[in-house]
Amino acid sequence: MKERLLLQGRKISIDDIQLIINLITDNPEWHRTKLSKELSKIWNWRRANGDLKDMSLLKLEKKDILSFPLPVYRLTTIFAIKLSNPRLT
Repeated sequence: MKERLLLQGRKISIDDIQLIINLITDNPEWHRTKLSKELSKIWNWRRANGDLKDMSLLKLEKKDILSFPLPVYRLTTIFAIKLSNPRLT
């Protein structure tokens, strides 16, 4: 029997991990948010309110099961962080 991991109520199998690896390999231009949202759509993985559980996938990285693409920071985000923290300016 295949090993399974429970993540936010979903049983993640080795086949699921392989699907994630294939998505990363086949779509190198996708950043982690895009990857997470697309996979949540494929799995129809949603919260009770209907929103995608897209950020739950990052827990696989925290558990050292997978490595996702690095986050993409936009200049507006960096600028907003600097504005909110006067020590950085």
